Amino acid sequence: MQRLLTPFGTRIALLAGLLFVASSVMSDGIARGQGTQPAGPRITQTVVLDDDKFNVRRLTFPAGYRQQMHTVGADRDELVILITPGQFEGRVDATVKVATMPGELWAVPKAPSQHAFANLGREPLDILVVQRK
Repeated sequence: MQRLLTPFGTRIALLAGLLFVASSVMSDGIARGQGTQPAGPRITQTVVLDDDKFNVRRLTFPAGYRQQMHTVGADRDELVILITPGQFEGRVDATVKVATMPGELWAVPKAPSQHAFANLGREPLDILVVQRK
């Protein structure tokens, strides 16, 4: 059975596809001139909400995954919220914080601020990234 999309549904599907492609490029570390990430497990990303006011994504960091310093790709301020227990290190400019409990967060300013996150644990963990448009 074929599904028909309304014009609104078509736009949402197109936007979701574009976000997926953008997230794939960003998870490979090719945002704003930074180098590529090491080979191995990658961050997976799911769009939770994308409307005219907010973009919310759920990212899963594999065990031991560490990002290189980079800027926010969308040129917006972000909130990063730990949603599963674990050992999650966040570096925003010169400030480093390790969180272990769900609900702990980091305010990540847009460029030129730089940030990087790392899963210091042995299990995957999830975060939410919230951007106000």
